[in-house]
Amino acid sequence: MVFSGILYSFIAVTALGIIFGIGLAIAGKLLAVKKDEKIITVEGLLPGINCGACGFAGCSAYAEAVVDQGAELTRCAPGGQETAKSLAQFMGVEVVLTGERQVAQVCCRGTTKKVKYKYEYRGLTDCNALHTLSEGNKSCRYGCLALGSCIKVCPVDAIHYDEEGGVWVTKEDCITCGK
Repeated sequence: MVFSGILYSFIAVTALGIIFGIGLAIAGKLLAVKKDEKIITVEGLLPGINCGACGFAGCSAYAEAVVDQGAELTRCAPGGQETAKSLAQFMGVEVVLTGERQVAQVCCRGTTKKVKYKYEYRGLTDCNALHTLSEGNKSCRYGCLALGSCIKVCPVDAIHYDEEGGVWVTKEDCITCGK
């Protein structure tokens, strides 16, 4: 008697799952939003890193802005000039390319050999938190704080600690995202 109650419950839950699953599949087909083919093509021309360096919430949002709002074609820093040229060719417009690719570099690399400390910091391992305390604990207020916040946010792992514990940017891997 107890077993039959469990069996009926199991069958009822399974049947409901199947019914709801079929309903969701049908609703997915009927309510699907078709994406513009032009947006899909523009998105395919972008690097697909979704870093947000363009000022949009990723490559898909930037592609929509290019097609629908005429956003600048040179805003994709990771894609650089080649991506801008590809976008311009596809969109049938001219694009003016200026300047060289700028890559982040940490000159002092945050090591104790290059800069003097104002005080010893014992807090969150976060450069932003340290910077709120009188612009950091180093005498050079523009120097690297070496707590690795940039390493954590780099979307392509172009920033790392070197053998001396200093922060280093691999220029070939940097996509100039500005994070």
